[in-house]
Amino acid sequence: MIRPTPSPSPQIRETETNLIASESNIEGTLKLSQDTRIHGQIVGTLRATAPCVIIIAESGHVRGNAYVDRLIIDGWVEGDIVANHEVIVSQTGRLIGKVKTPSFRLEFGGYFDGSCDMSEFSGATPSRETPAK
Repeated sequence: MIRPTPSPSPQIRETETNLIASESNIEGTLKLSQDTRIHGQIVGTLRATAPCVIIIAESGHVRGNAYVDRLIIDGWVEGDIVANHEVIVSQTGRLIGKVKTPSFRLEFGGYFDGSCDMSEFSGATPSRETPAK
C-alpha cells in the first residue's frame, strides 16, 4: 500500500514576531529587532532596527519618541517619529508630534496634529538625543 507523503506544515515564525498585549504597560526604552504589534501602553522611547515593522494596534498607545524603519499607527502615538522608510496613520490612527520620514501617508479618518519633514532624508537613524525636526 502506498501512503501519500504528508506535506510539511508551514513554519510558525512566532519567535520572530513580538506582541505586546493590551493590558501591558511598559516604561523606558524599548529596543526591537523584529516585527512588533503593540496593543498595550508604552511610555518612553521606541527603537527598532531595519527591516522590522512596528504596528501600534487600535488599543495601543505610545507616549514618547520613536526611531523606526516602518511604523503603522492604528492607535495613539504622542511624540516625535523618525522613520527610515514610512509612517502610515490609518483611519483609526491618531498621531500628535513631529515626523521625519521619506514617505508619510494619512488615511481618510486618521488624525494628525504636528509637522512632517520629508526633505533631504538621509535614511540614517539619528542619535538618541536628536528629535525629529
